[in-house]
Amino acid sequence: MKKGLLSSLCIVGLTLILVGCSNQNKKSEARSESSQISTTSTQGSGEDEGTEMTTSEDKSHVRSKFTATLSEDATQSEKDSEQIRLILSEVNAEEDPENILPMLSNDGVILNVKKDQLGEDTSIEVLKKGSKITFVLKGIPMMTMSLPPQVAGNSVEQVTAN
Repeated sequence: MKKGLLSSLCIVGLTLILVGCSNQNKKSEARSESSQISTTSTQGSGEDEGTEMTTSEDKSHVRSKFTATLSEDATQSEKDSEQIRLILSEVNAEEDPENILPMLSNDGVILNVKKDQLGEDTSIEVLKKGSKITFVLKGIPMMTMSLPPQVAGNSVEQVTAN
């Protein structure tokens, strides 16, 4: 009697586990399919024919442009003379197709950039507290979850002083 009951419970338990795992796999497949965005241009009067496919990988070509105020003077890294740290506040969006501004405007943002990412007329000497700057980010930037968030240098396209 006990062996039969134990066997039945094991079979029911294994069945529930298998059903749960198969449902999880279906949800994962559905999520990966929905992460790819596809747009189709409609055929009009012969002006715009064809189909265009856009995936999440194409998002790296999207640019976001912001203006901000330096909260502190720009600082150069002691370990890497090419690395510059910019602590920004009062961030405003000029172009924000990825809707990044809410993450940047609450507590400001820290940009970690290299000297070669500074604009032509921009140097560490002009990046002083209170200066207004413009910065351009590539795609959806890599950002820490800290407060304020920090943006990795490879997500920054350019920084210019206004």
